[in-house]
Amino acid sequence: MILFFGCYSLRKKFVRKKKRVSPPSVYVDFKEYKSPPSSQLYQDYYLFACGWLEELIKGLKFTQNTKKQRQAIEEAIFNVEQMTVFLNEEGKKKLSLLYKELLEIKKEISSLFFNEPRREFLIKKTEKILRKLSSQFSLSKASVWME
Repeated sequence: MILFFGCYSLRKKFVRKKKRVSPPSVYVDFKEYKSPPSSQLYQDYYLFACGWLEELIKGLKFTQNTKKQRQAIEEAIFNVEQMTVFLNEEGKKKLSLLYKELLEIKKEISSLFFNEPRREFLIKKTEKILRKLSSQFSLSKASVWME
């Protein structure tokens, strides 16, 4: 009898079947919480932008790795973008000039032709942007453009 049927049914009895795993269903409930932009939040973005620009200057002076330099300029750009939300049209126009300069610096840092003379130029340019940001867009001076 075993010769005709073989051990297939016996093996089938003792071999585990693979379990089919279905991914759990995801439920996401998005809610919009509208809160008026506060001056404290603007101050935080301003301080973060200044801090990241200082970090970039330090990285350029001491020739840190380019990954940290790229992170510093990207974070500074992000924080300047967030600052524009709080300003009216006149403030946005003035801040957009600094924003464009930051984008140019980002392009220079990520270019292949980044050498010592360009590094010195970028240090001076970044220091200039930091001075402008500090002198024109601190909370006390930017409150004129706040909505």
